[in-house]
Amino acid sequence: MGHLADYDGGVLVVSHDLPLLDESITSVLALDNAEIEVYRGNYTEYLGERNRRRAQREKERRLQDEKIAQLQRNVERFRGKTEKMARKAKTIETRMNRIKDSLVEVKPVDGKAVAVRFPQPVPSGRTPMTATGLAKAFGENVVFVDIDVDSNRGEKLLIVGLNGAGKTTLLRILAGVETPDLGEVELGYRATIGYYAQEHEQISSGVGVLEHLRSVSDQPDQVLRGVLGHFRLADKIDQDAATLSGGEKTKLALAMVVLGGPNILLLDEPTNNLDPQAKDALFTALQQYEGTLILVSHDTEFVAKLEPDRAIIMPDGDHVYYDNRLLDLVAMV
Repeated sequence: MGHLADYDGGVLVVSHDLPLLDESITSVLALDNAEIEVYRGNYTEYLGERNRRRAQREKERRLQDEKIAQLQRNVERFRGKTEKMARKAKTIETRMNRIKDSLVEVKPVDGKAVAVRFPQPVPSGRTPMTATGLAKAFGENVVFVDIDVDSNRGEKLLIVGLNGAGKTTLLRILAGVETPDLGEVELGYRATIGYYAQEHEQISSGVGVLEHLRSVSDQPDQVLRGVLGHFRLADKIDQDAATLSGGEKTKLALAMVVLGGPNILLLDEPTNNLDPQAKDALFTALQQYEGTLILVSHDTEFVAKLEPDRAIIMPDGDHVYYDNRLLDLVAMV
């Protein structure tokens, strides 16, 4: 960030990293409803100015609509009476039409998430997952040894550590995707797993977006469409899911995991490729979620907002109660 802020040349940045956008940029080109609007300042200043401009346009449009309504009433009052009144009505109508021709356009808010209540999973037992003595090596590279994991129903558990500490490997073992060299993972009573990986392996070519949700959920289409709206995919319902952008595939994959009804969610870097509005949509979904969440993330803002209950520090596997002092470690990836 410091390098970009001090760089003397021009830089065009496309990023969802809000701290970067606040620290290093001096203007914003906002693409909204297929048009570009220029704003001076960083991202936070852009948000404030965007809201101010929109409020001003809404006020101007409201005054125009009120004036048109008033002139229309006058036209109706004078029309069809004397010739003099008819001429006056015609003059007023001309004035009214000039206002109509210059109406201030107030565009719909792009990408506003749809409020939706997510279906909740069947509750698991008190201890939905236990792992004991886990160890994993790739050739001569020992990733970790003697890792224990215990989870409580409804708990939010964060896995943290430096690059190469085995966070994703541990999550893959818990999901049953990777086999440990030592140790075992046991699921508790009525426990079911939903696993989100960054590779989007569950998204198939030639299958529409809505059809993907139908494949994991028996909820009515009205609910599924509401979830797609919440994740800002309402206009992609019939699109081949394989043709979505990286961020859109992330949103679809997350929607599939949540709708699948697992009572244990394992999420590996779920906010990668997500824009700020989509992050808010994911946060809302996880806030509502009543199952157990085990998360790997380097997104400090998202983690702080989510407020996990505990953390596992890799590669040693120490269990600690979460507090915001861990955010420095979250960021060090």
